[in-house]
Amino acid sequence: MISKNCISEKDGCVNCLKKRFSLLNKLSEAELQILNSNRKSYNIKRGKSIYNIGEKPKGLICLSQGQAKISVGDEFGNLQIVSLKKKVDFLGFHELMSKSNYSTTATAINDVDICIIDKKDFFSVVTHNNDFSMKIIKQLAKDLQNTEKRTIKLTQKHMRSRLAETILELVEIYGFVKNEKGLINVELKRKEFANISNMTTANAIRTMSAFVKEGIIKTERRKVWILDSIGLKKIQEEKN
Repeated sequence: MISKNCISEKDGCVNCLKKRFSLLNKLSEAELQILNSNRKSYNIKRGKSIYNIGEKPKGLICLSQGQAKISVGDEFGNLQIVSLKKKVDFLGFHELMSKSNYSTTATAINDVDICIIDKKDFFSVVTHNNDFSMKIIKQLAKDLQNTEKRTIKLTQKHMRSRLAETILELVEIYGFVKNEKGLINVELKRKEFANISNMTTANAIRTMSAFVKEGIIKTERRKVWILDSIGLKKIQEEKN
């Protein structure tokens, strides 16, 4: 299932400060102890898969450290990145809740640490906590709404607007690097920019080069700085 190296971790679900930012933040200590009882932690290197399409979920995957991308492919081998994940996000959550095989592939953007909570332990807590169950339902509904909005944006906008949308989305998810004005806190290949924006790689490269010439952004290999956020937002709002 996972290209991984098992790692030891002192803090589990009970003492993890990150839980305050996640779905688990309202669970009792006893419930967190249940989730932690069979939890496993892994380190996954950049570019390696966390899970692949068609595999069966073995538990709730939490991204403890690092960044990941969720992608789907078509019959011609073309990939589209449908979601980007940051620290404390859950991976494969929808498939776990629907008890289905993964419909996407999760890949590490950089070196990541993940925790896997055993699915029997997870569903044990869900079954006995109505508030937690309702919170999960609301989260699933929110995820679906965000996916629908993103799909509409990608189909109704031209290439410049889609790429601008992607760059601003990266800022919203990952923020900026501290003490580096305008530097987005994630490094992606041009092909990945294309896959997120539903463009060909060639079009993504040309459009990004145009943004550089216009003084909207600055690039250096996989790094991207935003130089003119107002100009970028104007491009984002443009329609076909």
